[in-house]
Amino acid sequence: MERIDRRTEDEYVPVRDLLATIDWSATPLGVRDTWDRELEDTIRFILESRQPLVAWWGPELVLFYNDEFAGHCGLRHPGSFGMPLREGWPEITAHLGSRLHELLSGDREGIYRSDHRIVLWRWDTPEVTWWTYSATPVRGPDGGVLGLIVFTAETTPQVVGGRRMALLAALGEVARDAPTLDIAVERLTTVLTDLPDDVGCAVVTTVGADPGPLATVRIDAPPAGWLRDDLDPDHATDVEFLAVDPVAVHGDDGVPVTDVVRATVRTPDGSAGIAVVIGAPPLLPLDEDHRSFLRLIAGTVGGLLTAALARDRERDRRDDAGLIEQARAEYYAGLGDEFRDPLTSSSDRWSGCATTTTPPSAPRWSSRSATRSGCSSSSTGCWTSPRWQTGKHDGLFAPTEIGKTTTRPGRGVRTRRRPGRAGAVGVLPSAGPAGLGGPRRLGEGSSSTCSATRSSTPARARSAGRPRPGRRAGRAAGLRHRRRHRRRRARRGVRPLPPSLPAARPQRRRQRPRPAADPPAGPSARRHHRG
Repeated sequence: MERIDRRTEDEYVPVRDLLATIDWSATPLGVRDTWDRELEDTIRFILESRQPLVAWWGPELVLFYNDEFAGHCGLRHPGSFGMPLREGWPEITAHLGSRLHELLSGDREGIYRSDHRIVLWRWDTPEVTWWTYSATPVRGPDGGVLGLIVFTAETTPQVVGGRRMALLAALGEVARDAPTLDIAVERLTTVLTDLPDDVGCAVVTTVGADPGPLATVRIDAPPAGWLRDDLDPDHATDVEFLAVDPVAVHGDDGVPVTDVVRATVRTPDGSAGIAVVIGAPPLLPLDEDHRSFLRLIAGTVGGLLTAALARDRERDRRDDAGLIEQARAEYYAGLGDEFRDPLTSSSDRWSGCATTTTPPSAPRWSSRSATRSGCSSSSTGCWTSPRWQTGKHDGLFAPTEIGKTTTRPGRGVRTRRRPGRAGAVGVLPSAGPAGLGGPRRLGEGSSSTCSATRSSTPARARSAGRPRPGRRAGRAAGLRHRRRHRRRRARRGVRPLPPSLPAARPQRRRQRPRPAADPPAGPSARRHHRG
């Protein structure tokens, strides 16, 4: 519904001309010469005022108003001027009801309303408006009420603007706090249902792989022609307005919807989308501002629901990937550890040491993955061989001292540590079987991992000529001094210090020599200085 005034400025009739041309003898007031002085003063007062004013006079409430109020009358001007209120504005009489009788009888001093909602028919169609007004009785010499003066101010633009901002804020809350599509649709339905003066009705459906209706607001089902027949999520449609056949909706005083706006918003991957149809509220004029607002509402609703749909689809993909990964893990759990254990090759070599004797000339096996703490992940896997898990070896459980158990493996393991570099773990040749507990079979005793450190490794297991890192290894002078010291001790046949002894204290920093004092002045002082 669009409000159109087809009259021109030349057709407008001023109020003063109406006072002079109307046949007042045919009205309940009679000829103008018989009017009361209070009525003449009231008419003069409202004509000279620049604020929209209305006067209802006599028991029939004959209507008078000024030129400022005539702009709010729509098509009711000039026909309603000088007519009884129940004939000129019947919706006002029905709206005020018994309060008019209370004012005319003198039982009430006056009324005041702020932003009061009133549905008017000033453009031959129903229109919702908001007014701030006050009605004051005009009394005669005897104290009786002769009529009413009404101060009016239409606040429809301010109220509608505030309501639209509140609706956009509510949609923003839905977009921010809705974790799933179902919750977003539920909250969106609540928001749109509570604001019938801003959104006439709404229909939301999904398009794409799984099309179907999501929600309807103040309508049971979308009529034919509201939704597009070629809904393709790969091509988002522009927001378009469509004039439809009148469709009755719930509320809005039984006024049908005749204009809708529709749009389709797709997900980022283009596999699905949301189709939105918003019915224009029939009680508001469909002007340019109203069209812009409906276009914004359709885009906002489609955007927030599309984002919620994309989140749900991404969540479903993650759940499916988790189920697939769980099924894969359960499948491989039934296979032998040889198919999935990266330590199988190294563990088999260590497991064979439990039953065979390594000759002295056998090559050493070393792992470069040892950390600075001593033993590596590969050497840790040696003691937890997959062969025990597959049943090739039977483990025996017996009370064992953890100190002795962890010390013995260190006798056959050589480690070296350097600052800032990974160490190396090597297995020395042994005449007897290698394993936890010495002569026991592999699997007896504790299953603790190897912890070979510098303190547990004997000094004879290390190379005597290999330099040990000092605390000031970064200083060139200190390095040269320690190298010379080791060479002198080697020539003298002195064994190197064991690693358990504390390191030598760092040398003190040399102090620079003080400069010599200047020689004293004078011949005698110079001779004394030379002597």
